[in-house]
Amino acid sequence: MRRDLGFLGAATAATIAVLVLAGALFEIEVLQDFGGARAMLPVGALAILTAAAGLARWRALGAPLVLGGVVALAGLLPSGNEIPVNAAVCVVLIGAALLALDRRPSFADGCALVAAVIAGLALIGYLFSVPELQRGLRSSPFTPMALPTAFAILALSAGLLAVRREGGLRALWVSDGPGGALLRRLAPVVIVLPVALTFLCLEGQRHGVFGMREGLGLLGACLILIFGALGVMMGGALERNRFRELAIIDATVDAVITLDAGGRVREFNPAAERLFGRRSGDVIGRELAPLVIPPEHREAHRRGLAHAVATGSSSIIGRPVELTALRADGSEFPAEVTISRLLDRGPALFVGHVRDVTERLQGELAARYLASLVESSWDAIVAIGLDGKVTSWNAGAERVYGYARDEAIGRPISEVIWPPDRWHELESQLALLQAAGTIRTESRHMRRDGAEFPAESTVSAIADASGAFVGLSLIARDITARHELEEQLRQAQKMEAVGQLAGGIAHDFNNLLTVISGYGQLALARIGAGDGAAELGEIERAAERATVLTRQLLAFSRRQMLDPEVLDLSTVARGLTPMLERLIGEDIEVELRSPGALPEVFADAAQIEQVLINLAVNARDAMPEGGRLLIETAASDGFVCLRVTDTGIGIEPEALPHVFEPFYTTKPVGEGTGLGLASVHGAITQSGGHVRVESEPGIGTTFEVYLPVTSGHATAPAAVAGAEPVGGHETILLCEDEEGVRALVELILSGAGYRVLSEARPTAVLARDDPHIDALVTDVIMPEMPGPELARRLQDSRPGLRTLFVSGYARDTVHGRGNLPPGSAFLEKPFDRETLLRTLRELLDRS
Repeated sequence: MRRDLGFLGAATAATIAVLVLAGALFEIEVLQDFGGARAMLPVGALAILTAAAGLARWRALGAPLVLGGVVALAGLLPSGNEIPVNAAVCVVLIGAALLALDRRPSFADGCALVAAVIAGLALIGYLFSVPELQRGLRSSPFTPMALPTAFAILALSAGLLAVRREGGLRALWVSDGPGGALLRRLAPVVIVLPVALTFLCLEGQRHGVFGMREGLGLLGACLILIFGALGVMMGGALERNRFRELAIIDATVDAVITLDAGGRVREFNPAAERLFGRRSGDVIGRELAPLVIPPEHREAHRRGLAHAVATGSSSIIGRPVELTALRADGSEFPAEVTISRLLDRGPALFVGHVRDVTERLQGELAARYLASLVESSWDAIVAIGLDGKVTSWNAGAERVYGYARDEAIGRPISEVIWPPDRWHELESQLALLQAAGTIRTESRHMRRDGAEFPAESTVSAIADASGAFVGLSLIARDITARHELEEQLRQAQKMEAVGQLAGGIAHDFNNLLTVISGYGQLALARIGAGDGAAELGEIERAAERATVLTRQLLAFSRRQMLDPEVLDLSTVARGLTPMLERLIGEDIEVELRSPGALPEVFADAAQIEQVLINLAVNARDAMPEGGRLLIETAASDGFVCLRVTDTGIGIEPEALPHVFEPFYTTKPVGEGTGLGLASVHGAITQSGGHVRVESEPGIGTTFEVYLPVTSGHATAPAAVAGAEPVGGHETILLCEDEEGVRALVELILSGAGYRVLSEARPTAVLARDDPHIDALVTDVIMPEMPGPELARRLQDSRPGLRTLFVSGYARDTVHGRGNLPPGSAFLEKPFDRETLLRTLRELLDRS
């Protein structure tokens, strides 16, 4: 236990009593009377010991003291054990003070003060040899108070006045209030004035101014007046001090609850009423645990309180702890509780300061969640101080820049993020921040290994609660992949634009080639082997070469007409290998590797053969001194891969991204059209696949063609009849906006026996009122309306009308302009006489 003034007073009184008992036991006179005229009796020493024990711990011992003092005053003690009247009065006062100490502290302080005055008068009597003061202002037959008794009672009185730390004279003495200041100023007066008055009374008696009895009466009256006034003043000061303490407790924002040793509520301030939803009048005097502690924690609270009362110590006293508290409505909330013990002697008092920490915990949780978000972010999040040094570095920053957290924190931001040639940008960004608060930029950043990369960053100013600028936050993202995708998109858009242009050119070429080839064939058939036949033959062969060129353009633009079927790529490659060996020459070794069985694909066989031929020719040109061409087929994650590898000169890295661009070639002028690989890319893309290329200069090149697997089964191609096309006598309605093509078709059909009704515009066709028409031959894309719309309008008045659509565009483009009606056929330009007549005859002969 802590040795405070209260314990010191009890120990002093107990020591005096023990000395007196020892003197009585061993018959040592000086220990019994301390040199005074009267020795302390053993019964008095026992009374002092009892009072000391009550002051130290057991307040209930005040009851036997009061009873013993009353018995002594009544003269009921055995002969030889009589206690002086003033000593008996002091015993009663000390016992009453012990009983009232924890319940009525002001009354206890008053009893202690009166006992101290009586004992003090006795000491003054001994000091100035005034027997009346020793007897308590009475003459014989009363005996004087023993000197040890006076010392012991003074020690006990001082201990009683000092033991109450939270109130009473001791608290008043150390307080900063007016009561404390008044007590400290009057303390010398209280001590010196009685001695001075006694001296004056004795001097007045010695000079005959008044007699002994009058002098003592005057002294007593003065002392009563003085101490009465002091008592009134001290009582008012105590009340003001107590009021001030209560006002402070009531004004505090924290809940303040005072408990006694039994866990019952002694004080419950307004903040506690608001926090727990209970009125103080309903709480004071009741056990605290059932009121504010959840049921599962109540027993632990009771055990902890009992332990603190018994031992004076606890693991939670004097330090804040977080507990769960209970409101009157049954709701629970997290609370921070700080418990202090007011008394460590006798019945203890505990004060608890309770604070609802819900908002704080929510803020801490939000802060932890925010920190977790920052740490788990894939982006780099960096905090920068006013000195330009890194203060925070998340895991994303470690990944993006390559610096560990410990390496980056404390270093200038310019050293770990910006390349040296861009440090000046940091100053300009700081200037922008002061004006805008946040800036977003795309710039080059630098990794730890010195590699630079494109980064998208957002830099924002960080301000404290007062709005003062305290630093910067940087959120950066590596956008290398996005730049690559944007470049791929730009490339795709460029190829799409070129493809559209190529498709349009091919359409116009097809119209021209239809006219050139058609009239050439008619002229050649008319003159036979006569003069000009050779020239017409050259015109026909040139038209055929031009037709191949337009088909390449359409393949690149993905507008070529397809005739897809279920294929086995291994079978296609195996059937084409002998022709490839003749095509690329004897100095190049051709090797085919294909597994026994592969999933089928759905594609145009002729187109796939053309793709393989283009890749083989491209490989041949890359191996001017001979080499090896490897063709492989394999299954790969839902695709079938056709791989073509050569051992040629390879492709330079700067040229590799452009190999599929139309008209791009690395061959000398006149040796390449730049459409071979472009048509490969377009054809495979049109079939739902994709193409990859890898190359290393001096080592060779590998092209990989991927086509999606189909669930169908490969079938053998049907034989094509080669019979001579025949004409007919039906009526054909022709609509073609291109004059040359219209005249050619009319000439061919008329020559085959058909009756032809020809118009250039769809509106003119709709205006005709011919009673009987067997078939409609029309272009698909025309200025006034598309061919499918014209066919549907004619079918409204002529149900079952058969239609042959012709177009310089591929079937996919035609379907994009509207679905072809039932019972129709499609013919792609350029076409020859036989194809036109055969297709029309097949259409007319359908049931």
